Amino acid sequence: MSLPAQLQAFSLYGAGATLGDQDITLTTFTGIDGEALNMSYFGSKGFGTLEPGSGTQEEQISFTGITNNANGTTTLNGVKTVLFLSPFTETAGLAKSHAGGVRFVISNTSGFYSKIMQTDGGQTVTVPIIFDSTTGRPVLSTDVDASLPEQLVSAGQLTRTAISGGVNASTTVAGISKLTTAPTSPTDPIAIGATDATTTPTANRIPRSNGSNKIAQGWLDLAATWVFTGAVDITASLWKLGGVAYTGTMALLNEAATFFTATDMTGAEAETLSSGETSNADTLHTHKLSSLLRNTTFSNIWLDEDIGFTDTGVAVSMEAAGAVLTSSGSTGGARRLVPATSTFNGGFNKALTMNVWVMLDSVAALDAFIGFGAETDAGNIQENNVLTKRHIAFMVQDSGLYCSVADGTSQTLSASMATLVANSWNLLTIVYTPGTSCNFYLNGTLLTNLNTFLPTGTTDYNFFRIGIEGDSASKNIYYRNGALLSIAP
Repeated sequence: MSLPAQLQAFSLYGAGATLGDQDITLTTFTGIDGEALNMSYFGSKGFGTLEPGSGTQEEQISFTGITNNANGTTTLNGVKTVLFLSPFTETAGLAKSHAGGVRFVISNTSGFYSKIMQTDGGQTVTVPIIFDSTTGRPVLSTDVDASLPEQLVSAGQLTRTAISGGVNASTTVAGISKLTTAPTSPTDPIAIGATDATTTPTANRIPRSNGSNKIAQGWLDLAATWVFTGAVDITASLWKLGGVAYTGTMALLNEAATFFTATDMTGAEAETLSSGETSNADTLHTHKLSSLLRNTTFSNIWLDEDIGFTDTGVAVSMEAAGAVLTSSGSTGGARRLVPATSTFNGGFNKALTMNVWVMLDSVAALDAFIGFGAETDAGNIQENNVLTKRHIAFMVQDSGLYCSVADGTSQTLSASMATLVANSWNLLTIVYTPGTSCNFYLNGTLLTNLNTFLPTGTTDYNFFRIGIEGDSASKNIYYRNGALLSIAP
């Protein structure tokens, strides 16, 4: 599209332009009121004349770009020479040379007028004509039918003839049909025959709901394997397996699945468990560690890989309140370990966790050991907490609480981490990661982490021990019924 523009004359800049040039520079190129010109004033193409009225030097040109230069000049880009007469052919570049200072005018040339659509007929339009989508569509003065194949039809003619002469549809002919029901989408109807849908399962038919708004079961292939990717919610009272109705709840099934997934226990093994402290019931139950230890005499206490208990050695009686008393003896330097001997299936290659409540009846002139030791003799308790035999343990010297590990040759012993008070219960916790670290906690608070000279080995057994030594008199250490030891399998 080209737009007309009324402008004053301009002149070629500098030495002018030579034959074949596709860019020409003008001394100035502004509107009558001084505005800088650009292609928005000319449309997609502008037209002008070089040396108008000069005879054979006059040349009609078109241009498609304008560049305003920093020095005030303007360059016309995409210059083509245009024939003066029809068909007004445009050829890239100037057809003639023009000296500097010659006149150039923007004018309604013959080439410009050739781009304007004529209303007296006969003109061939070579580019699309775009009409406004709402109010700009072409309108006939009268709605008459087109008479030639190449003529456009009106909306009226299209409506009148759209189905005129159409045939009814059949199984072999595409044609006009009537809908049996209202379509879901009025603009996209789909027609089916009266017998295409049926409530009775029939080959090559469409299922239709019955009077109860249900689809007959016979439409489904009940022998096929069904794969559901979402949840299937079935009322428990309607669920059958092998024809037998399930009478429980889904919650019970979930509990059973959780139990058997978390253990290696079979159903038959589960039936031998007791719901109380006897073994003659067949219901699923749990035992507290305190129930297993209550009113029992023992010296060795630990949990092995099978979560079983072994009681061997010299018996140590339980206090009525549920605390185990270990005495150092009535003479100075005597000691007693709990347990004294064992055959525990484990080494320091396994993760160990200890949680035990401990109370001392005195915090003067004593040494104590609470933890894991790899030796079977009473040497786990040493004066002044010096011990290189393999162990992971809390050590007590008088009122000071220490943390210690040793690998059989060297020992890592912490400074005193806390001051114990006589006749006060304290929760001691050890968390051991083989070959990495050992964390010590007092009443749930981390005291320290030891990671050097950690014990190793799979052949020498580690024993859970609580022991005390009185320097000059009998000393007592108490630990609560229900102390929990955890050893990784």
